[in-house]
Amino acid sequence: MLEGAVPAYRPMRPGMRGVDIDQLQASLGRLNCDTDESVYGEATKACIQRLYEALGYEIVPSSETEAKDLTDAEVAVDTAEQARQTAQAALDKVLEPKADALVEQQVAVEAALRKVDDDAAAGIESVAEADAAIDTAVMALNAFVADKASKHSDREKAEGELEAAILKAEKAERDAAAANATAEEALRVEEAKLEEMTSPEAEAETVARDQAQETLDTANEAFAELQARSGPTVPLGEVVFVSALPATVNSVSAEVGEAVNNTNDQGFGQPSTSGLAVLATSALQVEALVSPTDGELLEVGMDVELINDSLGSDPIAAHLESLGETVVQSDDGQDRGLPAVVVTDDIPRSWTGANVRVTFTAAATAASVLVVPVAALSSGADGQARVEVLNDDGSLTTVPVEAGLSTEGFVEVTPIGDAVLNEGDQVVVGNTA
Repeated sequence: MLEGAVPAYRPMRPGMRGVDIDQLQASLGRLNCDTDESVYGEATKACIQRLYEALGYEIVPSSETEAKDLTDAEVAVDTAEQARQTAQAALDKVLEPKADALVEQQVAVEAALRKVDDDAAAGIESVAEADAAIDTAVMALNAFVADKASKHSDREKAEGELEAAILKAEKAERDAAAANATAEEALRVEEAKLEEMTSPEAEAETVARDQAQETLDTANEAFAELQARSGPTVPLGEVVFVSALPATVNSVSAEVGEAVNNTNDQGFGQPSTSGLAVLATSALQVEALVSPTDGELLEVGMDVELINDSLGSDPIAAHLESLGETVVQSDDGQDRGLPAVVVTDDIPRSWTGANVRVTFTAAATAASVLVVPVAALSSGADGQARVEVLNDDGSLTTVPVEAGLSTEGFVEVTPIGDAVLNEGDQVVVGNTA
């Protein structure tokens, strides 16, 4: 399972390009195996080989006959090279009297020929990169068009980038054609010079040598192309791209040995409607129910503390993401509370499906304060809050107080005026009459 926005939709083989290949290479980079190339090339092959070997998976070749095809192509190159050397030796024997000048001119011809090949290869690569840039620009524009929330300026920018990519591709094609034409013209000039220096009696040997060279070039090109398309492949279905990692498997609907594809009458594989598994790629969140009374004290965005008592975990800081306005009811019609969602990026995956303790702090004092049981607080005839303190001699002293925050059956109290209330004083709870 790798990270990527585009699903895996084809087997990924050497020589391929595309967004899926880019995603594959980016994932390999995150696994500390860099592939600095725009195509599924040698670096990507090496990384896939390492990945499959590390996982203990059998490496799948590009074809069942890959090894034989490569051997046959290599033999063809060797045979063509031997034929070229034989033809060259025959020509050298005929041209021996003016061998030095001919060798020099032949070197010039070969250099011009390499220049033609190099310019052609560079042009192909340049055009391919420009075409890939067009594909990327088209996908970017389609993404903005599909996203209703995207800005008009974003779409205009994407359209401009697409137009620029198209113009760049057209220029790349023109530049490649011009470079090829120049190199080919230079080759014709060098070949003409060589032809002028060749005696009539060497014409047959020259033709034989040139034909042998063409056969060798063709064999080399075929071998190089086959090498580029050969190597470790990633079959469809062995890699899954998901939008974000890590991901949680919420459910698995398939069993070992069960078919995962159906085949229609036309013989095209259709994905199973049930799928293999359901994944959750976003961070975990906590869902809670809060009584409507307590709900009045809560605000979206406030700090929340999470504790998994079953694991004895340390508290995790989170925040209130949302608080519903409609009370959730049980199956028998009883009110259960307002739905609250608490989120943080730090919830361990091991907490999936667990019950956790959620603490909302609606208010707090800046420092330690005096508290008494709520039942110890009473009101006088004037409405003043007060507590009754039991003295050492058994008498009672009424202490006027100002009530503050209350929680878990206790209330904050502050003596008023000259009244004294100390930590550890015993207060009367309930009616003493």
